[in-house]
Amino acid sequence: MTDVSPERSMAWTDNPILAQHNQLHELIRQVGNARHLGALLQYLKEVRAVLEPHFTLEEAPGGFFEVAASLDARHLATIVALRNEHDCFLREVDLLAEHAREVVMGPVAGVLKQAADLARRLEQHESRENEILADTIYRDSGQGG
Repeated sequence: MTDVSPERSMAWTDNPILAQHNQLHELIRQVGNARHLGALLQYLKEVRAVLEPHFTLEEAPGGFFEVAASLDARHLATIVALRNEHDCFLREVDLLAEHAREVVMGPVAGVLKQAADLARRLEQHESRENEILADTIYRDSGQGG
């Protein structure tokens, strides 16, 4: 185990990767707690926008993986596995977002179209009834022709 100098400790707390991990933690929590497809799509968009540059930063020369591996070789196998998960996670986020969009544009859009059609027909029905009611009242009151 290597001793962590105060300078290295301070650098770690100011580390952009750690800041991104904190941001991702909140976004990931939102994805997991999403109860509506619209919200889920927004959260996935936000997660994707943060994940790609975050993964790039971790994978870059001098990035998290290289530094962590050089500081403690015990974690090398885990580091390699974590690095390999990056592309899988990006593909999974993209596939989930695409699936959610298909559902929204397919079944959900169909249900919303049916609801709009039903509402339009009900409004027309009620309007015709109101016309008859107004005509009947107008004629019964002796004001009609």
